[in-house]
Amino acid sequence: SDFGEIKDIYGFAGNIYVLDSGKGQIWKYLPTADGYSDKRPYLNKDVKADFNGVLRMQIESSVYVLKTGGEILRFTRGDKDNFSLGGLDKGVKDPKSLFISSDTDNLYLLDSGNSRLLILTKTGAYKGQITGNRFGTATDLVVDEKNKKVYLLDGSKIFQVDLK
Repeated sequence: SDFGEIKDIYGFAGNIYVLDSGKGQIWKYLPTADGYSDKRPYLNKDVKADFNGVLRMQIESSVYVLKTGGEILRFTRGDKDNFSLGGLDKGVKDPKSLFISSDTDNLYLLDSGNSRLLILTKTGAYKGQITGNRFGTATDLVVDEKNKKVYLLDGSKIFQVDLK
């Protein structure tokens, strides 16, 4: 009863973050000697977030939230940041997931409706794309920039694609 509608959970820097679309909040749990703290709001008091249609949440130093229409929300230290996709040749259609981490220089968006993987800066500027049928059916991804590999989850199978 303390939650609205939980959409995603993510671990970062020892903390656990829970995205609650029903309450419009991201709950943060800190590690303690015997488990985790009680939930605390990550978003600052004056921040209003519309989490309807949320698909995924990823965290590096900021929290990124992907919505069904392709919109990405970004929050840093509990405040909403300006973030918008720029330089795309066509709009995002039926996104499935995104990937970003402190180990990557880029943000990766799985744009399944256009059968492509968008490569973006961490502020949303277009850097490139990879196209192919696998990007149209995959539901999640992990990117290893160091070894130039993309791993796609498609049903119960994992496919590997070279990152250019």
